[in-house]
Amino acid sequence: MEENKIFINVVSIPREILIDILSLLDPKSLSNLSKTCKFFYEFCKFDFFWLNMCKEFGIDKLGNFPNFYTMYTGILYKYGWLIGYWAGNKPINGSLLHLKFDPYKLSIIAWKLEAINKSLSGVPWSKNFSVRLVHAEPKFTYQMLFCVQYDNSKHKSKIIRSNLLYDEEDNNDEEFIIRKAIFEKHHESELWKREEEEIYQESIIGQQNCFSFEDEKFFKFWTPKDNQKENKRFDGIWVGDYGGHGIEFLLLKYEISGCLFATKITGDINVPRGEISWKCNLDDQLRICDEREWNGKISYRAKSKIAYGGFRNPSEIDSEVIIVSNDELAVYWYDLRSITTFVRVI
Repeated sequence: MEENKIFINVVSIPREILIDILSLLDPKSLSNLSKTCKFFYEFCKFDFFWLNMCKEFGIDKLGNFPNFYTMYTGILYKYGWLIGYWAGNKPINGSLLHLKFDPYKLSIIAWKLEAINKSLSGVPWSKNFSVRLVHAEPKFTYQMLFCVQYDNSKHKSKIIRSNLLYDEEDNNDEEFIIRKAIFEKHHESELWKREEEEIYQESIIGQQNCFSFEDEKFFKFWTPKDNQKENKRFDGIWVGDYGGHGIEFLLLKYEISGCLFATKITGDINVPRGEISWKCNLDDQLRICDEREWNGKISYRAKSKIAYGGFRNPSEIDSEVIIVSNDELAVYWYDLRSITTFVRVI
């Protein structure tokens, strides 16, 4: 009798207040509450709750899903942690994956990003003709490695690779199933170390910062929510030209120390992935540019890393970073008599 009275008191709470209360619950608690009675079973399916949970992954569009409840429980609950940008640990060169959620295709698609420079040759710098200026004009290519696709008829997701379909329950291909992995942070950049790390063989069952696919491991370093951070003017993924090594991807992050660090997501035989390519003190203004290319722009003192093949005898050389805009920077490598531009990807 007392339990019935409590239940009546709960269901008599105004709808708006009950929504506010239940909005504080995590997905598991909301699911457990829905099992208690018919009232909460129906109430907990209110799409407002599940929209907020989808927003945690940076998603607020339904696409071809019937509702956000289906979207979250059908694919995001188990695989949403995959959404974002991942750095691969392939020796020297590394790689970059973008796992993107497409609500219209009911899928999370893993794209491998590569780029070439459409600007094939450098031009003399107007301030000093002996210095070569190379503009980064990237052309991107995308290769699909795999995708996780929601099956509406079964209310579960399947893994698709190339033209082959893998069911989680039936697939025994241990070389394909995405697996847990652990990693050690690079001592300087906090991306991959150069050494090999241990790997777990079981399938992923929860949120991880790292996974293994085929013969490569991937570390998540950027999510859609990172794009929403304030006071991070230059934070993001950029590309720049490294001469004969071509276009490379970098992660730019501003630290509280006042320094802007550019870490190689992909690398080359001289300075491999995971190393800091250059760092700039944004509190140490060097000059106001008077050259034709960047007249009136401000440059700052910087240090850039160079090395012989195989990352032998790495050293830092004096450089300067010219702030062209929030989406373009130029780095003047003094000793190399070269200026390269960097442009934002995200």
